[in-house]
Amino acid sequence: MSVPGGRSELGLATEAARSRRDRLTKQAVRLVVGLLLGLLAGFLALRGTDLEEVWGLLSHVVLWPVALSLVLVALTQLAKALRWQLILTDDGKGVPLVLALRGVLVGQAVNLLAPIRAGDFARAYLVGRRLAVGSVFTFYTVVVEKALDALMLLACLAGLLFWGPWPAWLSRSGILVGVLTVVGVALGLTAAWVWQRSGNRRSWEGSQPTGWFARRFLMPAAELGVSLAAASRAGRLLWMALWSAVVWGLGAATNWAIFASLGLRVHWTAALLILVALYAGAVVPAPPARVGLFHFLVVLALSAYGVERSEALACAVLLHLVVIVPLLFAGGIATCIEA
Repeated sequence: MSVPGGRSELGLATEAARSRRDRLTKQAVRLVVGLLLGLLAGFLALRGTDLEEVWGLLSHVVLWPVALSLVLVALTQLAKALRWQLILTDDGKGVPLVLALRGVLVGQAVNLLAPIRAGDFARAYLVGRRLAVGSVFTFYTVVVEKALDALMLLACLAGLLFWGPWPAWLSRSGILVGVLTVVGVALGLTAAWVWQRSGNRRSWEGSQPTGWFARRFLMPAAELGVSLAAASRAGRLLWMALWSAVVWGLGAATNWAIFASLGLRVHWTAALLILVALYAGAVVPAPPARVGLFHFLVVLALSAYGVERSEALACAVLLHLVVIVPLLFAGGIATCIEA
């Protein structure tokens, strides 16, 4: 039997099967690459390290800073949910905080476990299907959130440039991230300003596009532009930026608490450099829970401050346990609730 366009049902089924096979192949390749990178990073983190000394450091940690770091991790997730709630709709009205928090937790757990960063799509779908704005609009708000995080990353790089060390491995990547962030934000603001000043906004608001692509993808983008313009006039963009600063500040405070638990005496910018390293490393394929790569990045960051490898690895292990394990646990609970 043929279908409109001259293709048979068998041909369509074959094409769908091929597309599905290609998608699975890409995911498998990313998983294998991630596992190999994790093994390599783990080897580099362990090389030249006295594991007995690492265990000795971990067995003598001060517990109250560890407990404080767990509280800070929880507050970080709450701050992320509050920021996303504010981005989603005017003043966050109509978006329950519990729903936004559940989406954040599920998204982070999926990002930590999946061979590709599917968590952002997962939380956009889970939350968007319950809102009138839909999943595509919700995903666009995640993109806005990432742009705000990129600005905070740029602020951390500025702090390191003025007050902290600037390791050689950060030179090219840091400058590249800074330039791309500035260019991306400038282009976004310029496009939004031009769209607001032109007649496109009125034509979009007064019409309903008939094309599938326009209805599905362009209309949500236009609606987000209207929402952000209203947020700018009402001063909510400033609150979004402030919540982003709170999120990153809590992340840095978590690192400082881990330093205190191990008795590490390092410059305060070490917490910022760890944040920068982990954020930059998030785009690299990694094994589940980012085992190996997470530890290598923390050791790499602390090496810029002259921290011994054993102390740096102990810090990486403890930070991984405090941050990653609770996120996986909370994400699993949130997933069960959604299911």
